Amino acid sequence: MYVKRSPEKVLRLAVLALSISFFDNLIKKSIKAAALEGGVSEKQLHCWKTILREKGLEAFSALKPGRRKEQCPSLPEGETLLVYESVNRLLADEKKAEGRKRCFSAGFKERILKERDRLKKDFGLSHERFAGLIGIDSGVIRLWARKHGAGGLEALEPGSRAPKDNRKKLPPVVIERIQHAGRKWSRRKINTAEFGRYFRREYRELLLKEGHPDIADKTIGRYLKEAGLISRNQERPEGKRGSFRYYFPGAQILIDTCQVYFLGIKTYVIGVMDAFSRDVLGQSSFLRETAKAVEKVIRTALGEAKKSGVKAGAMVSDHGRVYKARRTREFLRISGLTAIYAHPYRPQSKAAIERYFRTLKEVLYGAGVIKLFMKGLVIVVWKRTLNFVLYVILQGIRVQYNGRVQQADGKSPGERIKTRHAERMEKAVETVLESRKAPSKKESIGTLYSELGLTVPKVRAVKELMSYSAESIEEAAQALRRKLVAEDMEPLHRWYYLAKVVANVEERKNDAEKKDAERIIKEEKERMHRAEERGKVISQEEWNKKHPEEALQESVEWHLLFYPKRIGSSFYEGRIMEYTSIILRGHSKRTAAVKLDKIGGNILSEDSVRRMKKKAKREGLNLPGREQLEEAKSRILELLGETYAGEKGRIPSVQNFRSLMVK
Repeated sequence: MYVKRSPEKVLRLAVLALSISFFDNLIKKSIKAAALEGGVSEKQLHCWKTILREKGLEAFSALKPGRRKEQCPSLPEGETLLVYESVNRLLADEKKAEGRKRCFSAGFKERILKERDRLKKDFGLSHERFAGLIGIDSGVIRLWARKHGAGGLEALEPGSRAPKDNRKKLPPVVIERIQHAGRKWSRRKINTAEFGRYFRREYRELLLKEGHPDIADKTIGRYLKEAGLISRNQERPEGKRGSFRYYFPGAQILIDTCQVYFLGIKTYVIGVMDAFSRDVLGQSSFLRETAKAVEKVIRTALGEAKKSGVKAGAMVSDHGRVYKARRTREFLRISGLTAIYAHPYRPQSKAAIERYFRTLKEVLYGAGVIKLFMKGLVIVVWKRTLNFVLYVILQGIRVQYNGRVQQADGKSPGERIKTRHAERMEKAVETVLESRKAPSKKESIGTLYSELGLTVPKVRAVKELMSYSAESIEEAAQALRRKLVAEDMEPLHRWYYLAKVVANVEERKNDAEKKDAERIIKEEKERMHRAEERGKVISQEEWNKKHPEEALQESVEWHLLFYPKRIGSSFYEGRIMEYTSIILRGHSKRTAAVKLDKIGGNILSEDSVRRMKKKAKREGLNLPGREQLEEAKSRILELLGETYAGEKGRIPSVQNFRSLMVK
């Protein structure tokens, strides 16, 4: 209930409250009792008391009686239904989460804020009333509005709830000594590891006293960085996702090591994953991370990839000691894998396998690990049992088949294998097969060495020519034969000529293959780029259909801007009719006409023209004249009327929001 109070009464209550606080032993009354007698709240009474104490009596002489807040008039029935339909559709699109702790996406928060402002502008709906309809506290929505105004959509992303204070911070005396020692070293470039060894040695007693004898180099570097003693080029680069591109299965495989504690034992899990499909090709656990363990896991992964018809081309890893070991590099070279090392301190380069290791730890440390163990045990035992049973059956089939008599000659395979042919027949067959056998590259090089009469050591010639293809060697040999017909060359010069020509031929072939490969990659990238652009267009169309009001507003602005040009204006006329149809179908017959009037009012307002002018200035386009704008607005209203006349028969009498929730 509203009560009008004069400044004299306010002053009297303030003096009473101040007297109670000063003379509580003389005045047998409390602030609460004084507030009840005066018909005000305790908070208001304390506020008046503070004003009297700080500003004196003059502050009460300027007081004026308050005014009653203007009550918003009740909306018509059609507009009330329209508000309810808008709020219900907003909740139905997002499929509102159940429970007390609801986590909304940043996009949905932005939609809530836009809908709140729109309903406030169109219907005068208060923010508290909107918060009650949407089921979210009004203070939370105001917080979202402040964040959105300060940082945009990114500020609405769910943030970390970790505490801001650092409970493991070093004592101030240790931090001061670190920065003091760092200033002495600031004349030269500080190496964190070297400085850390120096600091732990020089200040050993202080560190023991403060309880930090084994302070890490990383911790020391952090405090040096806070004092500005480490230059920017010594800081770790910020992680960046997408350092490598994966175009097809097998183009690149990811490998990494994860340290886990299983039943109190520290183990290392080495996993291999296909970068494109994120299929885990192989993994195993080891007590020590060695190059032999890495080779074993990669061998298993390559076998699994071969079973799936995938040929691996490269392996992406970090700069770990085991991945850069000689044994690992040699195994990758033999396997035909190109070693790619990710950027230091950027685990985002291997984001897929890092995410898998996170899932692995959640499962290992969860409650369902026993169930997974039993399931895996059953699979392994069942597989071994079936394999043994199949082995026994195969042995029986082999014995039965070898002893079975066949109709060709009346003998069994076991009897036929004991027969022997004449020795001359066997030698003749060996001779025919030997003549059909193609010579190896090494044998061909040896024949060529004798034919051309080369004088360099044969081992050297074979070793150098073995790295080239047989076709390149033969082409170089043909060129040398033609050269020998024209002029006489010394044996050493023949070798130089042969080596140079075969190197040029191989280089020319490699360049051609490289250019062809680059052309294919470029064409494939262009094709993927076109596919991405088509996907963006399709996703934009889907977004427009889900948010027809915003899409309609955008189309109206472009139509006003392109109205003098028939090509652009005719295109956006179709868009306006399409989005208007979608909006009207989402309302009932009692609210469709009201919604159409609101849309028309927004089009005729100056806000649409103001936004259109900003768009024209941003795009560098010319503005239409005032008469053309009026014609364009009239044309848009005609389109709205035509759309409503065409959709009137399809608009339902009552909108069923349960069907929206199911969809």
